[in-house]
Amino acid sequence: MAPERPKQPGTVIGARVLMFVGGAFGLLLALLFASVATFPEALEGMGEGATVQGFPVEDLPWVFGTAALFVGGYGIISLVLAGLMGRRSPGLFWTVLVFQVLMLLLTLANTVFGGLAAILPLLYTLAILVLLLVSASRQYYRPT
Repeated sequence: MAPERPKQPGTVIGARVLMFVGGAFGLLLALLFASVATFPEALEGMGEGATVQGFPVEDLPWVFGTAALFVGGYGIISLVLAGLMGRRSPGLFWTVLVFQVLMLLLTLANTVFGGLAAILPLLYTLAILVLLLVSASRQYYRPT
């Protein structure tokens, strides 16, 4: 008879749920950004020489396209990692941890240089990291 598989602690489940929600939100936001990048005629009414957050209107398709790539990449990676987190692998745990630390640094830089609008993603990523670093989560991913 195979040994009983340990139950996932609530902290791991919580981190996975946050990663699934964040990943799905990232993909939806990427679709929104991609639609603006694909249909720049929606911005034509702004007039010549108009700027949005310091970017000339004619550069906005490029800005939104780049944002769609970054946010969509985050969404895909987050969804894949959240789906794989059910496996008890120390390598997977470290991969998720490194990914979240990189996202924390990115959102921290965005908050410092881009304004306080990035505080919510910063806190969101911090919550995932805290849930992963709790003792129960670390114990779950320790090699048996």
